[in-house]
Amino acid sequence: MEILTTQESVEDKLKISFSDSLIIGKSSKARVKNIGSRIVKINSFFHEYLSGYNIPTAYAFTEGENTLVLDHYDPLNFHVKIQNIAGKRISKIFGVREFSEITIPLYEFFLDDEEKFVLSENHLNSFLLLTNEEYKMILRISSKVNAVLKSFFERRGFVLATANLKYGRLKNGKIVSTGDYSPFSIKVIDVKGTNDKNFAFNLKSGTALSHYTDLLTQLIIINDKV
Repeated sequence: MEILTTQESVEDKLKISFSDSLIIGKSSKARVKNIGSRIVKINSFFHEYLSGYNIPTAYAFTEGENTLVLDHYDPLNFHVKIQNIAGKRISKIFGVREFSEITIPLYEFFLDDEEKFVLSENHLNSFLLLTNEEYKMILRISSKVNAVLKSFFERRGFVLATANLKYGRLKNGKIVSTGDYSPFSIKVIDVKGTNDKNFAFNLKSGTALSHYTDLLTQLIIINDKV
């Protein structure tokens, strides 16, 4: 599932506007009321929140309710999957129980959204996607993002199971986080077991996405002093 967006480059900024239209599977489409503005709200919140911890992001500001404005960047063609909880693939490979805690967080680089191809540091270096220093930098940023978000959700009674992080390179060469801080990326599990553990992972309909988006929205408006 993905949300339809449009992008526009204006001088040194990139504007990403989120619609209320979804593509589900290969051909199905759906509309969900105000889903674009809700996703922008969540994304902008976490960009600002992480910036407060000196985590470099491309976020500049929001424009209206449906548009994220980022500093212009060259996207790096992979994403980093943070895993604090064992998913199906990891549980099968290592023989651990699904949804069990991974003692040391796992950071995997994937070339594709389907996550079929894991990239090693050697892949990234050999095909000139990253230098050794940039690879280490992205691992450091990902680790810090994980620590900050884990603490954020733990104070609200949730576990950060996984998150998919994307990165870009600014004109000055600086590596920054570009997202994705949305319901499509951030997956949390209710510690009390109020919701099904698969709740965040089964976003196969507009209704399911809307409900999970509402949950994340509720969590970000809770006073951060909890």
